[in-house]
Amino acid sequence: MESRKADLEAGLTGKKRMPYLFMKKPAADDSNTRLYDTKTTEVYFNTLEKMAKEGVSYAGKTYLVTGAGPGSIAVETVKSLLAGGAKVVVTSSSLDNRRADFYQKLYEQYGAKGSELITLPMNQGSVQDVDALVKYIYEPQKEDGSGGLGLDLDGIIPFAAINQEGKDISKIDSKSELAQRIMLTNLLRLLGSVKTKKAELGINTKPAQVVLPLSPNHGAFGYDGLYAESKIGLEPLLHKWKSEGWGDYLNMVGAVIGWTRGTNLMAVNDNVAPGIEKLGARTFSQPEMTFNIMGLLHPDMVEAASRHPVWADLNGGFNAIQDLNEATAHLRKEIESEASIKKAVAADAKLDEEALGIKQEDPAKITPKANFEVPFPQLPSTERLEALRKDLGGVVDPSKVVVVAGFGEVGPFGGARARWEMEAHGKLSLEGLIETAWMMGLIKYHNGPGKDGKPYSGWVDAKSGEAVPDHEVRNNYEKYILDHVGVREMEPAMMNGYDPHNKEFYSEVVLKRDGHRFDARDEEHARSIQQKHGDKAEVIKEGEQWYVQLKKGAVIRVPRAEDFNRFVAGQIPTGWDPRRYGIPDKIAKQIDPVSLYNLVATAEALLRAGIIDPYELYSHVHVSEVGNAIGGGMGGMKNIRAGFQDRAMEKPVAPDNLQEQLINVVAAWVNMLVLGSSGPLVSTVGACAQTAQSVEVGTQMIQSGKAKIVIVGGVDDLSEEGSHEFASMQATSNSKKEKEAGRDPKEMSRPMTKTRPGFMESQGATIKILMAGDVALQAGAPIHSVVAMVHTASDGQGDSVPAPGKGVLTVAKEAKGPTSPLLDLKLRRRVLENKMKDIQDRKVKEEKRVERKRKNIIKREGKVAGEARIAAMKAHIEDQVRRDEQAVLSVYGNNFYKDDPTISPLRGALAVFGLTPDDIGVVSFHGTSTKANDKNESSVVNKIMKSLGRALGNLLPVISQKWLTGHPKGAAAGWMMNGLIQAMETGIVPGNRNADNIDPELRENEHLVYPNQSIQMNGPIEAGLMQSFGFGQAGAAILLVHPDRFLATLKPEALADYTARRALRQTAATRHYQNALTGKDPWITPKTEAPYTKEELERILLDPEARAKQYPDPQRPGRYVWRFSPPPKPEDDKKKKKAQAEAN
Repeated sequence: MESRKADLEAGLTGKKRMPYLFMKKPAADDSNTRLYDTKTTEVYFNTLEKMAKEGVSYAGKTYLVTGAGPGSIAVETVKSLLAGGAKVVVTSSSLDNRRADFYQKLYEQYGAKGSELITLPMNQGSVQDVDALVKYIYEPQKEDGSGGLGLDLDGIIPFAAINQEGKDISKIDSKSELAQRIMLTNLLRLLGSVKTKKAELGINTKPAQVVLPLSPNHGAFGYDGLYAESKIGLEPLLHKWKSEGWGDYLNMVGAVIGWTRGTNLMAVNDNVAPGIEKLGARTFSQPEMTFNIMGLLHPDMVEAASRHPVWADLNGGFNAIQDLNEATAHLRKEIESEASIKKAVAADAKLDEEALGIKQEDPAKITPKANFEVPFPQLPSTERLEALRKDLGGVVDPSKVVVVAGFGEVGPFGGARARWEMEAHGKLSLEGLIETAWMMGLIKYHNGPGKDGKPYSGWVDAKSGEAVPDHEVRNNYEKYILDHVGVREMEPAMMNGYDPHNKEFYSEVVLKRDGHRFDARDEEHARSIQQKHGDKAEVIKEGEQWYVQLKKGAVIRVPRAEDFNRFVAGQIPTGWDPRRYGIPDKIAKQIDPVSLYNLVATAEALLRAGIIDPYELYSHVHVSEVGNAIGGGMGGMKNIRAGFQDRAMEKPVAPDNLQEQLINVVAAWVNMLVLGSSGPLVSTVGACAQTAQSVEVGTQMIQSGKAKIVIVGGVDDLSEEGSHEFASMQATSNSKKEKEAGRDPKEMSRPMTKTRPGFMESQGATIKILMAGDVALQAGAPIHSVVAMVHTASDGQGDSVPAPGKGVLTVAKEAKGPTSPLLDLKLRRRVLENKMKDIQDRKVKEEKRVERKRKNIIKREGKVAGEARIAAMKAHIEDQVRRDEQAVLSVYGNNFYKDDPTISPLRGALAVFGLTPDDIGVVSFHGTSTKANDKNESSVVNKIMKSLGRALGNLLPVISQKWLTGHPKGAAAGWMMNGLIQAMETGIVPGNRNADNIDPELRENEHLVYPNQSIQMNGPIEAGLMQSFGFGQAGAAILLVHPDRFLATLKPEALADYTARRALRQTAATRHYQNALTGKDPWITPKTEAPYTKEELERILLDPEARAKQYPDPQRPGRYVWRFSPPPKPEDDKKKKKAQAEAN
């Protein structure tokens, strides 16, 4: 029969061999026999030529594609459709994170203007899913966003299939039946549903072009389950198109898909493809076959298919190969034979080498090793420094410049390193994995005999003790780590036992009859129950046992449980334990979790500042000059719950519970256990803008001279109570609805998207070490960033506490009028230089005046007293010069703009360092994923940029960090600020990876762009802006400036001196970090005594020049401590303690 067909076709074409691609039509005498269709083939070839030369547009058209998984032909057609501007609906049986990321990247790479990619979950084996899919596509969208897509399909590419490789007729099973249902039965149902919808809606002039994926071999390969039968079963549709009369709604194109290399279905046969082509057939790459298929969607082919069904033979001439199965088997044997020969030759050559004594060296095996160091920001190149110094040299007063020396956090990814790696790169580095595995208690460092008795130094599994080399950490622990960090379903063990799927409530019930009596602890207990219920309770005593019986009419509270719809949150990593960082067990049990988070965040911040012993700070500043502005939103939630609910339930409650509820106690623990400072302590409370307010207070402390170093930050916990109340306000993401929509927990926080569902609550702490610039330089501390401006604002009249406002717009307030000439940095520098020269000239005159008086002073007061008087007068002159220079630098440097109404706070803060609004390289949004916040915040920032004259086209990329971390309330601005610092240090703008569909309303902000993948900027980010908002009208904007611009204000010798000190500090900090991870030293050692004795306390507090010094530690040979006097020797300390004990 096949031979007769070939002869007939050859006769029609005048060729002995058929083209690799051609169209067929039914024979006149037998509709089941299909012959070469000259006319349609010519139309098709012309179409392919047009596409190759001119391209093709699918703009305004909508296509449904099934089976578009990675490595499929269908996904290649999706790429082409998107590139042509089409709207493409893709279905997938699994829309997990990886698949969603796959489609997102696909759209980013191939989506043309006007194109859309809509991914929908569908199990094509389910009748319900098939019907629901078509209904959703055609159902109009309602004003509130519900309903369907309101689309009409122009084409359907139903390529969904299941691999049945290896199944012969004896192995037909339920999976084979499922495959047939997907590829045949439910495909027919899908087409029938589309036909029905079009008929219902009266769409009878725009049939959908259906490309049916047929098979060229009809089981010639064999061992394919019901695959061939399913494909053959589609062929009758080409007849039913006419006999059942649905041509007004569907065009049918049967495409016999040829051998396509690299697809999931054909990959196992690809090794014989070259041999197949030698036999006269043609195999295709995926792009080649896709091009062939796209030709079938061209308007010319759509027109052809509207007249009659089209049979497109794209099989590449396989009908020329007799017995395809036998041919492929023969080719496999040839390949195996050739491989065997090569293997034998290689083995023989090895024997010859051994006989001749030739020794082949094994190739070196290099396995990755982690390189742990404390990351200090990279210093500027000589070229960059020289370029900046031309304008910036000497233009600011370093003592009034606030810099970030260190930053730390505790959050859903543990510390700042892991969070940044996930935020910027979407994966953890080897170092990040090892640190996180250590933090979660999965591994620990071992130095000694291994399990085999041999010496071993390295990581071991914390449970089994088995050795875990660095390069095996990823394989062993990465999946577990990623499943137990970040935003995920709440873990009761991490939530003090709270299980949102069994959330407890109490219902009041009135007894309809007398109840059974129950045991009371004693008479007092029994009488107290009677006191509550009165005559509805009877107290009974039998022997020594007391009982209570509740009578009819008594009211009792009965516990019940509900499946609460908020069960996803950003939680600290599973297994996180503060004791691992060196917090003693007693303290870990005593204080509230928020204080523990805060202590560990402080430890990380100090480490990033290169400060191993916090008492070292007092070698640089007085004990009263280290301030503390740590605050929070709600205080210690665990203890608040204990003080109310646990107390009422007669559960054990610590006697000092009340203190742990107080917000300022969080800051107090840092001071008591870490700093030992006598400086200002101001705990701020600003809800979700808490840390921004803390940074403002810390900045003001330094700039006003109250402090020179300030610890700032914020903290908040995750609790059952908070989760419920935020849900009551409709502020948070409804986990149940999100899950029903097919969203993975890590996708449920989607700032800036059209589908953003509310914020995702989170927990943790954040700390920053702020320093006056001159102190950081003197100490050799790293300068991660410059806090150029902190601007807070409230939102005016209103009646809604949560509603976001526009008060932050005041950061751009400017009076109309001519531009201030002082915005010109070069002008200010010239004025500064002239003023400084005047001061130096006055200094010379004053010093000469003193010298003229020398003889008279010495004559009047004597030699010694006279010289002392002269020295004091010169010191006074020096001090006055310093004050005058600071005043000039304030007027023309740091604060030149503050009393000028024509210069806004933001413009002025930028101009201090020679920058303009166009130099802001990134903005970090509060970006909570609520409808109101994201819209308001975008509008506010866009108006700020517009008001300040930022150039159109100079788009400002937006960071929306909460897609990854969720919203920690009090710590939010701190995590954002940490991320912004890291972005400016690396030049990477991290993308919002959950931004699958930016809200159209937000696209109207012409100055903003919302990236969903990380961008490596070309050159340094000179300035970064961030916003923060909180319930209760709290709003803030913070401007950070790249530290290179501050370093460029220094003289070369001052910078060289700073660089040398900084290098020593980084080396020491890295050593301490490594020792902490490997268990040699605790990460943090809580202080048990002050750096001075009780006898020294008053003297030190009253002496502004009192400074600590470094002394050998008598308790630990080779180590040092910072104190105001030498530490007591162990024997002296014992005698002192004994004497104190006797005195007591």
